[in-house]
Amino acid sequence: MHSTTSLSTDMALDNDRQCILLVEDDDFQRQILVSQLSAEDIDILEASNGQEALELVERFSHRIILILCDLDMPVMDGMEFARHIGSLDLSLNLALLSASDSSMLSSVDTMCRAYGVKTLGTFEKPLAMDRANALLELALEAASPKCFLRGKASLGFSENEIVSGLTKGEIQPFFQAKYDLETNQIVGAEALCRWMHPTHGIQSPLAFVPVLEQGQHIDTLTFSMLRQATQYQKQWSVRGEELSIAINLSTVSLKDSSFADKLFDVVAESGIPPDKIVFEVTETAAMQDIAPALENLARLRIRGFGLSIDDFGTGFASMEQLGRIAFTELKIDRGFVSTMLARKESQAIVEASISMARTLGLRSVAEGVESADEMAMLRELGCDHVQGYLIGKPVDADTFFDSLRG
Repeated sequence: MHSTTSLSTDMALDNDRQCILLVEDDDFQRQILVSQLSAEDIDILEASNGQEALELVERFSHRIILILCDLDMPVMDGMEFARHIGSLDLSLNLALLSASDSSMLSSVDTMCRAYGVKTLGTFEKPLAMDRANALLELALEAASPKCFLRGKASLGFSENEIVSGLTKGEIQPFFQAKYDLETNQIVGAEALCRWMHPTHGIQSPLAFVPVLEQGQHIDTLTFSMLRQATQYQKQWSVRGEELSIAINLSTVSLKDSSFADKLFDVVAESGIPPDKIVFEVTETAAMQDIAPALENLARLRIRGFGLSIDDFGTGFASMEQLGRIAFTELKIDRGFVSTMLARKESQAIVEASISMARTLGLRSVAEGVESADEMAMLRELGCDHVQGYLIGKPVDADTFFDSLRG
C-alpha cells in the first residue's frame, strides 16, 4: 500500500521523510503527477510556479530527492527556477517537463547544466507512466546509502570539522571501475573521495569539497586522495592487477602554478609510473585563470601523466579546449549517455564526441552507463571505455579489489 503526503506551500513538514517536489501550474496535470509518483515513505511537495518552489527548496532541500518541473509557468518559469537552483549550489536532481519538441528540451537541458544544475533529463508532456517509474527509481537510487551520496552541503560542516576528519584519515578514496569495450576487462578506476563520518555515516564530496575550496585546504584533500590511491594501486599491482587510476583536480588548485610539481612529488614518492595516473579536469576548470591552468596541465603532460577532459560537451569552449591542451582522454557526460537511446540529439553528440576523440588520438570514455542497451550502442559507435553503475558503483578499496577477483 503506497502512502503519499501532498503538501502546498503553506504547509510544513516535521519529519525526515524523503520528498519529491512537483512544480506545475496546471492543477489537473499536477494531480496526475502526484498519482504517478506516489511511493511508500515519500512525501510530495507541490508548487504552482518557480517562486513557490524556491520557498519549498529553502525549507526542505535536505530531503528533496527529485524536482519535476514544468517549463512554461506564470510568475517564475522553469528556466528561471533552474537558474536560481544553480546559484544555491545544492545537490538536487531536476527533471524538466514541457510540451515543446525534443530540440527545445535538449537546449534547456544544456542551459541547466551550464548553470551547474544536475538534470535527470527533459521529458515531453504528458509524462508516460514508464518514464515516471524510471524517474522515481533514479531518484530513489541517487538517495540510497548504497550510492554513498547521502551527504548534503546543508549539513553545515565547518572547515575545522572537515580538516579534522581529513587529518584523522576519515576521508578516503572510493573506486569506480573503467571497463574496456574491446578487451572486456576492467582496466582502471576513478578515485572518488568519501568521508567516513563517525556520526553521520558516509558523506559525499558535496558535504565537504565546496567548503575546502572556499578555504585553504583543497590541495590537502587532493594530495591525500592521491597518496591513498597510489598506495592501493601498488598493492593491487603486487597482487597481479595493473590498473590506471584517475584523480579529479579542483579548479582552485590549478590557479597555483607550482601545483603540478607538487603532484609529481607525491606520485614519485609512491613509485607509481606517471603513465598509470590520469588527472581529470572539467571544461570549466581549464577555462578559469587560463595561464596558470595551462602551465600546470602542460607540465603534467610533460611529466608523463594522462589528462582527461571531464563532462565533455557541457561547456561552451570544448573545441578550443581540445586544441590548446594536450589531453589524452575525453569523457562524455552522463547526461548525453543516459538519453542517447531516446533522443537523437544526444546520440548525435555521443557519436560526434567518439569520432572526434578517435580523430585526435584520444581515448573516449562514456560516463553514467546504466543499461546493457547503452553499452551495446557505445560499443557499436566505437567508444573505448565505459564507466557507470552497470559496471560498478563507487565502492571502498577492499570491495573494489574483491570485485576484480570475483
